[in-house]
Parts: sequence; structure tokens; C-alpha cells
Amino acid sequence: MNSQIQIDVVNACLLAGVLALSINLLLGYTRHISVAHAAFAGVGSYAATWVSIQQGLPFLTCVAIGTGLALVSGVLVGLPSLGLADEFLILLTLCTGALFTGVVTSAPDLGGAYGLLGIEQVTVAGSTLLRPSDWLPYLILAFGCVLAICWYLTRSPYGRRLRAVGDEPTAASALGMPVQLLRLQVFALAAGLAGFAGAISAYYNQVTSPAMWSFNQTLLIIIMVIVGGSGTLAGPCLGAVVITVLPRALQFAGMPPDRAGLYSQIIFAVLLIGMILVRPGGLIRRRPGSRIVSNVFAAAVGLSPSAPRAGALAVRAEGLSKHFGGVAALDGVTIELPRQQISALVGPNGAGKTTLFNALTGFLPVEGGRVFIGATDVTLKSPAYRARLGLVRSFQDVRSFATMSPLDSVTVAVPARRGSDLASGLLRPRATRRAERSSREAARYWLEYVGVDADDLRPTGDLSFAEQKLVALARTLASGAEVLLLDEPLSGVDERWVDTIMDLLERLRADGHTICIVEHSLHVVSRLATQVFFMEAGALTATGTVEELLGRPEFVDSYFGAAS
Repeated sequence: MNSQIQIDVVNACLLAGVLALSINLLLGYTRHISVAHAAFAGVGSYAATWVSIQQGLPFLTCVAIGTGLALVSGVLVGLPSLGLADEFLILLTLCTGALFTGVVTSAPDLGGAYGLLGIEQVTVAGSTLLRPSDWLPYLILAFGCVLAICWYLTRSPYGRRLRAVGDEPTAASALGMPVQLLRLQVFALAAGLAGFAGAISAYYNQVTSPAMWSFNQTLLIIIMVIVGGSGTLAGPCLGAVVITVLPRALQFAGMPPDRAGLYSQIIFAVLLIGMILVRPGGLIRRRPGSRIVSNVFAAAVGLSPSAPRAGALAVRAEGLSKHFGGVAALDGVTIELPRQQISALVGPNGAGKTTLFNALTGFLPVEGGRVFIGATDVTLKSPAYRARLGLVRSFQDVRSFATMSPLDSVTVAVPARRGSDLASGLLRPRATRRAERSSREAARYWLEYVGVDADDLRPTGDLSFAEQKLVALARTLASGAEVLLLDEPLSGVDERWVDTIMDLLERLRADGHTICIVEHSLHVVSRLATQVFFMEAGALTATGTVEELLGRPEFVDSYFGAAS
């Protein structure tokens, strides 16, 4: 076999690897699904080719323009995708890919269905890159740069945030993370890296055409990630090699190109189905990651997180109202949480307790009324904004960051420091390492506080339900929360853990936290709560101590008797 043919296969694997690594940022980390990835690569390819032909600009300038336009395209598509459910995101990106194909096919200046030819050859140090072997070192360099960017980002505090968003976006938002901004950044970055690969591909192949960047190409890129293993770096690279080499191997074996392409599609389909059924994590599976991150950013140093400011915060709501259809989920609710106390929100199922928590924390917009954190009106503010002011909620179903270790799950909740945003993570690595040491020590402190082993490298999703609840409480505390809204913190917990968690909540109150729990157990409410709010049919109908409410027969009949 001709050595240039072999090198051409290697070069094709390198370009495919860049595409696979870029879409892996979406599929493997933020869990976004885009079926327009090849279209973004096509934007970079066509832009670089057109600028080269029409303006005669240098190679690197054309590649930069193609990458930049692809990144901007990612922003334009990513903005309307924010908040869309997965099925609508797929439809949006599917239409984006179809729009790209339609435009480049119908535009005469872009070569129509045959594409654009005539791009200038690349010359480096007076030598023109004509053969695959001439291109090999530069493609290795390009692949290495993209791999290094992905490696650093995904192993940094920023990458940990992306994994949290992918695992449980609602919990990430409750902890103060700008979920939509993170998703938009990654969507744009992935599109830009795809455009980078597309621009280089145009120079390497000396042509760009609609067929090169069709929907089928996007499917192949996605298959590369799924087969290799999403959420890893080696997995997409391995998948790129498998998917790129297979059809060429059939041709090398003597099969005609058309039949090799047909059989390749059949093999890809069988391979994909088999991986989904037998090894859904891919050939290379994701690890929880604490050991990797700690090695990269060094061990924690002896820093102690500051204690909550006693009495600094209280939450007050005035006249909150919310309707679902004709049902009043909240009917003029006014409530104030006493500082440094444990309050309980009780009532029958469907009374509006969780709805009130959602309204207080910003997950549910209200139709009327106002919410204050201290003296600050946060009625129109996001959950992330309220979390940064110290109001954080937990969830009845835990919503753990299931693929992350307990230490990573809590570290990601520490308020934003150097490296937790895209710019500082890339541009200020030394400051990022210092911030990482401090964040991890804070996470260790809170894990020890709640009684969870900080060195346990198992994914949080593999822990017992009670341990997951403790990790969730630790991450809430690590976020700097001073007001904790805990939705049934003891539900589903083994009896042996109940006293442990109640002792922990009493300790938190003694340390200065303000706590409100939704709870059905009269025993728990009697022991913990100094004030009880009774809700029924969306309205707050009574307030007092447990003893006071128990002295009112109508409330005993409505709720407490059943709870007993």
C-alpha cells in the first residue's frame, strides 16, 4: 500500500478527531444535542475557501475567519436554543443544517452542488504542502491544540461546572451557576472548533461542497463520540479512528468504493445499536474525576471556609400568587422566615408547599407579590442570582451530580472563583490553581461537616440515598447559603440516618443558618421546628408552634392527625 495513502488516512483521523472532540463538549459535558455540527464545520470551510479565492488572504487568516464565523453562527443558533427541551433543540439544529445545505447549494457564488474549487495551496517556509506527508505535522499540531484546549477546559473548575450542568441543570442553577450562559458558551465554542476543522479540511482537500457537511456527516460525528465514549477525551478520538478507518479498510480489502460505503453504513448502524445495548458508556468510560482534577490543580491547603454571618439574612414574601389553569397554586401567600431558626412548612399533598419553595427561589415566576432576601427585592431575579445572595434550596429527589465524585459535587458549588469561567480558566492558569486549592479545601470541610468521606472516588450516583442527601446538603452549604429551603430532607432515608440528619440540622441552626423544611413527619416537625406554617389549597392558613397547631382540632383533622 502506498505510504501516502496510509498517511492520508491518518490525516483524515486527525481532522475527524477535532470534530469529535468539539461535539463531545456538548454531548459529553453539558448534554446538549446538536445535529447541525457538520453545518458549523461547513460554515468554517466555505468561509475560509471563499475568502481565500476572492481576497487572496493568507492561510492562517482564512482559517481564523472561518473559525470566527462558525463561532458566531454557534451563538446565533445557541441563543434561541436556550431553555428548549431536547426534542425541540434537535428540531432547531436539524433545521439549521438544512438551511445551511440549502443556502450553499443554491448560491451560484458558492459553487452550487459541486462546491467551491480553486483555493490556494498552503505554503510554509517556502515549501508548498502538496502531499499528505507534507500536511501531517501541521495536522498533528492542529489536533494537539484542540486536544489541549479540551483537556484543560474539561479538567478545570470550568469543566466541572459543565459536568454539573449536564448532570442536573436545575440543581446547578439552584447553587448559583449561570446555566444558560454556560450552555451558550459551550455551544459557541464547539461550533467554533468545528469551523476550525472545516477550514483546515478545505485547504487539505482543495475543495468544499455541500455533501462534505451534510446531515449524514453530523451523524457520523455523533457516532464517533457514542462509540468511543462521551464525556472523555480519549473516547471521541478512538471513535474517530474507528469510524474513519473502517470504510477505507474495506476499500483496501478490494471492495468497490460504492459498496464499501454501503457496507460501512450497515456496520456503523449495527455497531451503534450494539454499543447502546451492551456498553452504553462507550469503549472508554468516564471516571468520576476527583483524582484527575486534584493532580492537575494540586492538593488542597489549609484554608477554612468562613462561617455564616449570624442573622444577616432573612427571607420575606408578600402576597405571592400563582395559578395553574383555574387552580390557585399560591393564593396571596405572605411569609417571613425567622432568622437563625428552623421553620417547617406543612400541609396536605397538593397544598402548594413545593410551589412556594419554587417561587421563593425563582424557579417559578409569580403572577403577583414580591420576594425579599434581606432588604433586596429579588422578585424578578433568577435562581442563580438569589443563590448568590444566600438563598438556596434542596430537592426532594436529591438531583445529585451523579457522574461526579462527592468531592467534585461539592467543590463545584463553591462560589465562583478564578477558573470557574471560560476566560480566566484559559488565560489565568496560575490564579486558577490557587483558587482550586481553596475551593477543594472548602468542599472537604463541608463534607466532613455532614459526615461524608471526601476521599470516596465513587460517583455520587452510586452512593446510598441518605449519603446522596448528605452530599446535596454539603454542596448547598459550600455555595455560601445562609437560608436553606430543604424539601423533605428526611424522605426516603433509612431510619438509622434520621437522627443523624436531624442532629445535623440542629447544628446548622446553632451555627447561624436560617432553615425552612417541608416535612410530613410530626415527630420531625416537633423536634426541629420553632415555628410552623400550615398551607392548604395554596393559602397559608395558620402560623404557630406545633403545640399551638395541635390545639386546633380543624388542623389536626386536616393534616396532623393523618401525619401522626
